[in-house]
Amino acid sequence: MARPVVFRLKHHNTDSSMMKYDSLRGEEYAPVIYPPHVGIPSEDQIYDPRPMIKVNGKWEKNLKQGKPTRIRLAQGESSIFVDEQADDSADRRVKIAFENGVIDVDPDLEPTKLEYLRLTNLNEKPIWVDERDSQIQNNRMKNRQVIFFEVNNKKRAKESLENLEKEADAMYIAKRMKFDEVTRYARVLGMSSKIDEYEPEEVRHKFLGFVKRNPDIFLDMLDNNTEVEIQDIILRAIEEDIIEVITDRREVKWVNGGRIFVSTKGRDIVESFVTYVQHDEDGMEVFEEIEAMVDPESQSIEESVADKREENIVETNKELISTALDAKVIEFEGIGTGFVFGEYKLGKSKSKIIEKYCEDKDFMDALKKKMATLEQQD
Repeated sequence: MARPVVFRLKHHNTDSSMMKYDSLRGEEYAPVIYPPHVGIPSEDQIYDPRPMIKVNGKWEKNLKQGKPTRIRLAQGESSIFVDEQADDSADRRVKIAFENGVIDVDPDLEPTKLEYLRLTNLNEKPIWVDERDSQIQNNRMKNRQVIFFEVNNKKRAKESLENLEKEADAMYIAKRMKFDEVTRYARVLGMSSKIDEYEPEEVRHKFLGFVKRNPDIFLDMLDNNTEVEIQDIILRAIEEDIIEVITDRREVKWVNGGRIFVSTKGRDIVESFVTYVQHDEDGMEVFEEIEAMVDPESQSIEESVADKREENIVETNKELISTALDAKVIEFEGIGTGFVFGEYKLGKSKSKIIEKYCEDKDFMDALKKKMATLEQQD
């Protein structure tokens, strides 16, 4: 059986009556949902994509290719093109509806429905699939509303795998950070001013929630850790009334003294000041003064980010194998065979499987792809 082709509504529906509380964000929100039932027309006018058409049983060049023609999904018709249908096909139009935002089409059992949904102007990117199964984009007619799009399963699976790996990588590092490291990153991320006034558990909880939702931002910050450390000290100096930012004049000054720096327009003042103290000789001297006043304890990450990521690979792989065993993605085929995954005969002991295969790149690549595919299907 062929894999279903999925079409999804382009626009969501926000139901304000279904408010929920997000403990990570510390606020209420309305979940974004799809309307339960959305019907669409089963007849449309499109630009004719057919290079050849059948006339009196013979194939001839389509002289109207690229010109307007009508398509219709009708029961009992093997073609969606009205000029190839019986005269009464309009009386046999099939209803088409999205249920909870989705239409699943079996390409073997519903070929005309698939062809119609791919060609109608309601589709974000109409395509014509020729006799060689080549997908050719068809021009949409102007002023036609886009209602839905075809889900690219290969692209979604690849993105899901990449996101899964980035999230696991980011969460592994974030969970093992010392608390002073957590507060530094949380402060720079703007999670709260006066962050030292919050309970450690609350700070760590909110920080991990941010990392889980934004692994890209966190991993980028890790790659620029020196800049994070500098920005943290500057923000602490502002909190402790050592320096202040005068927004309307775009300047940084000593609280009890003169002006230190003026930012150019169009840039964040603090970020611009961080660049100044990193790359300007006078700025470096100013930063040394600020750092001495703030008197921070050593907050440097003892291991390099590269070392932490290398360490993370093995631990993340172990957790993934364990999850796959629990979810029976790695199957047990009996005492005689033990656990198997694809062509891999893994043995009978779960702990030995985890230790043996956590550093096997080919095995882990295959397992990650399988897990990402299952996640995407859910």
